[in-house]
Amino acid sequence: MNTFLKFGASASILAAFAVLSNGAQAATGCTIAGAVTSGDLYTNDELRVSGSGHADDDWNALFGEGAAVTTCDVWNFQGDFAYYDFQTEIKLTSPPFGNKNFDTPQGHFGGAVFWRDPTAGDFGVAASRVDQELFTKNNDYYRFGAFGDFFLNDQVTLGAGAHYFANVDDFVVGKKDHDGFELSAGAKFYATPDLKFSLDGELMLGQVAVSTSPKFDLNGFAITGQADYRFMDDGLSGFVGARYAERTLDLGGGSSKVSLDDMQVFAGLSYAFGGDKSSLASQDRTGPVNNTSTFFEKLPGFLNAAIANDP
Repeated sequence: MNTFLKFGASASILAAFAVLSNGAQAATGCTIAGAVTSGDLYTNDELRVSGSGHADDDWNALFGEGAAVTTCDVWNFQGDFAYYDFQTEIKLTSPPFGNKNFDTPQGHFGGAVFWRDPTAGDFGVAASRVDQELFTKNNDYYRFGAFGDFFLNDQVTLGAGAHYFANVDDFVVGKKDHDGFELSAGAKFYATPDLKFSLDGELMLGQVAVSTSPKFDLNGFAITGQADYRFMDDGLSGFVGARYAERTLDLGGGSSKVSLDDMQVFAGLSYAFGGDKSSLASQDRTGPVNNTSTFFEKLPGFLNAAIANDP
């Protein structure tokens, strides 16, 4: 199933989840909250190959995310999806590529179960199935792990997470395994009831094995800054942000490397429903938690970018 179909199926599941949960509120005492987000993401990436120079390329991605969470006392059950449609122009002149548009959609569907006290913090587990397309091939991953947030006061939230990932498909030539860990830490500062600034840092530690070849390290890091402003008390917000990321594939002993450096800017709108919307902080602390991977949804796929940027 391609990413677009998965996105549609995930949206339908989320809508059904929201309707069923909303219908159960009166009987169970549970409540529902959620958020939908859409925007545009521009990426400039630079490919560097040891001893072979470098090349760069521009990507654009329209994206959408959505989540709904049912809260029963301190326990929360969430369903979520994301879709990022990365597009660029391949610069290779030899078949089968040529100069043509290159569309590589990425996305996920998943969920989370977590404990939360809106006055103190939260912790729980999350999982998702992530899809990256490489031409006509699927490159799917499972991703699961644990996360937690500490609500320091009305103005500051501190958070961290650790996730394991592993691909589930064979593609290109022979068998390819890619697995590893993602680590994250971040802070949110609520300057006013309607203005929020966020800073997040993420680290990827992974390995790639192709057929019977030795394993190669594929590591990366990313730093993201974002500002959100709530226009209306009913939950409509706008956001702008920037991200810098590096990913490096070590092909042997550190002497031969393929590196991708990404600089991204993005902007969009978000609408929250349910929960406590008295302020952005209260809205975040009673709504869904983030369950999206920077390295697998929000950056152009490593192999896709390497092909499009072939120097």
